[in-house]
Amino acid sequence: MVQIHPVPQNSINLKLRKMRKGCYYLNNSGSRWIVFDEEGKHEKHTWETRLNGPSFTRRVIFYESFGNFASATISYKGKRFKFLTDSILDIDEMDRMCKKI
Repeated sequence: MVQIHPVPQNSINLKLRKMRKGCYYLNNSGSRWIVFDEEGKHEKHTWETRLNGPSFTRRVIFYESFGNFASATISYKGKRFKFLTDSILDIDEMDRMCKKI
């Protein structure tokens, strides 16, 4: 007699779903886009912090054109922030902004 082991539904869905890679535009004008890494997750970006503090790495929700530059929208402590990709961040100021209601 052959035993059949049930396959969890989640593993079937993962195999059938295509993994996203690369750049995808969110609108027709091309001013907003997202970038997926090799694992199919949002790309990570690292910023320098003020006063030579530790670097700050977050997954970018989406990028947006800002003249000749690009701004990145990230989530920090449940709030969304937009930064230029070459900015130097002040984590203390971000913490203060998260406490404001």
